[in-house]
Parts: sequence; C-alpha cells; structure tokens
Amino acid sequence: MRQKIGALAGRKEPQARDIWDLDHLFRTRKDADPQPLPPHLQKSLAVALNRVLEVSFPVYKSQVVPFLTPEHQEIFGTTEAWDRMRECVVDRLVELR
Repeated sequence: MRQKIGALAGRKEPQARDIWDLDHLFRTRKDADPQPLPPHLQKSLAVALNRVLEVSFPVYKSQVVPFLTPEHQEIFGTTEAWDRMRECVVDRLVELR
C-alpha cells in the first residue's frame, strides 16, 4: 500500500493502475494497515488524493480494462465501477491523513 501511494503521488503522469491496485488492496487486505505512514508519504497524501480525481474513466478504460479477463471487464469496465474505485481510494487516503 505504501509503495502504491508513493507511486500515485510521485509519477509525472498518474496511472490508473495505481488507483486500481490501491482499491484492490484496500478492499481485500482488511488486515493490512499502512499506518503509520512515513513522513514523506504523509506529505504526499494531498498529491495522491488529487491524482485519484485527475484520472478519468477513458484513461482507466485504456490503461487497465484491456488487461482484465472478459468477466472482470464486464464487472469493472464501467464508469460506475471506476467511480466506486476512486471513491474507495479517496476515502481511505483521507483516513490516513
């Protein structure tokens, strides 16, 4: 989780896969808690939050959806699914502040 938060905040261009990965980690690893965050990541949370909001559905659709199985494309290839993923990641990043 720490690595993905750092990647999301640190890349020149935000990548939808980092948001996808964080959503997956937050939803499936309830026992994993990235707290306490190192000071450099604490300072990067605001940037990471903004990056989540910057990545549009078309970017997600081109960067992530083609790599999913057909079954998962049907489930996760919609605007609604992308919005839910981003909301989950934003909520968890806000909690980490």
